[in-house]
Amino acid sequence: MTIQSYRREQDIEDHPELQDDPAFNFYYWGPLLMKFKVSDYLCDEMMKRGESLTIEKNDARHTLAADIKKELQFTPDDKQFFVERTNKVFARYMRYGRENWFKPNENRAKNPSNKKVGHFDAKSITLNGLWINYMKAGEYNPPHEHDGDLSFVMFTQVPEEIAIENKSNITTSAGPGMLNFLYGEGVPGYAGRQSFMPVKGDFYIFPAKLLHFVAPFKSDVTRISIAGNLEFAYTW
Repeated sequence: MTIQSYRREQDIEDHPELQDDPAFNFYYWGPLLMKFKVSDYLCDEMMKRGESLTIEKNDARHTLAADIKKELQFTPDDKQFFVERTNKVFARYMRYGRENWFKPNENRAKNPSNKKVGHFDAKSITLNGLWINYMKAGEYNPPHEHDGDLSFVMFTQVPEEIAIENKSNITTSAGPGMLNFLYGEGVPGYAGRQSFMPVKGDFYIFPAKLLHFVAPFKSDVTRISIAGNLEFAYTW
């Protein structure tokens, strides 16, 4: 399902994923990790669509690494809706990568044998997988990577109890409920991990091979997230 242009006659102030130049945060380390904010409408609509899925027909666990009992694959119609709502977000990630994160050596770029000059020179992006996670107390996602070229996770329901639980953490780890990204070999003076306590509407985009994990929590609540993988097609 290829990212396409999308227009909607409505006030996009309340729908940041539809803006031509959506705002974002990025983090200074090796891979390009960016966080966007998406609308409550998108979060709520994807959760509504998830409610129509069943373990019997849409079980995604056999393709995923998490120890989560309920993970479901979305339908093609759901994927199309998601693509139409988020194509500008992914386009902004790619544009920022081209402009700031990877600039190939001029001589290398001119060499006709070097057709694939950079990770962000993709001609098009295709959504290959899209699933919903219902994470409960004691469940977790171990350190893992994804298939494809680009991955993302969007948090659609994050109960306050998880953040409250995390505040009581006295260990040297990021603590329960955290989303963690790992890179490098732990060289002193260099950032090798980024950790986040997500809130509703957080939308993280990162390279598919970037190692990441989700720490378990104990609170008797359900945290819901949407995740997926994309694949690049280059100009050559």
